[in-house]
Amino acid sequence: MELPLHPALVHVPVGMAFLFLPLFIVLWFGISKWSWPKSLLWLYAGMVVITNAFAYVAKSYGEADWGTVEKFVPKEALEAHAHAGDRYFYIYIALAIVSLIAAYGKILPIVFRGATVLVSLLLLIQSYITGHSGGQLVYEYGAVQGHQAKQAPKQPESVPPPAGLNQTP
Repeated sequence: MELPLHPALVHVPVGMAFLFLPLFIVLWFGISKWSWPKSLLWLYAGMVVITNAFAYVAKSYGEADWGTVEKFVPKEALEAHAHAGDRYFYIYIALAIVSLIAAYGKILPIVFRGATVLVSLLLLIQSYITGHSGGQLVYEYGAVQGHQAKQAPKQPESVPPPAGLNQTP
């Protein structure tokens, strides 16, 4: 069975969502207290932007899988996961914006660093919500059955007997 790409790709932004909040707090503390270079915020913002690309591609593959799994999953559950995924993606975009402004550092730096912490926290919460609803699709409703059915080999209706075996004398 060929595995769907959505679950494989979505684990990158999910994992990063759990790292972004503590990483930013450590960077902010290091810049404020230990004179770490402020350019580290550009590295953080770049990681967020790259992870946005993964989130976008994962979202696209998830939308493409809709037709494959909709026969096995209640429409309400599928729509709930899709809406949660949309919110998740929009929060990722918001994190990219505020972290880029925080890295720039010339427009209310303390406000945008605080906003980065807040949006990172929102992302972490939404990551859990979206991941939980995706897990329900797979483990409670059996969404994987759609991919298994799609990959199942076709069985012929009837197989003709080999030549010479079904002839009457």
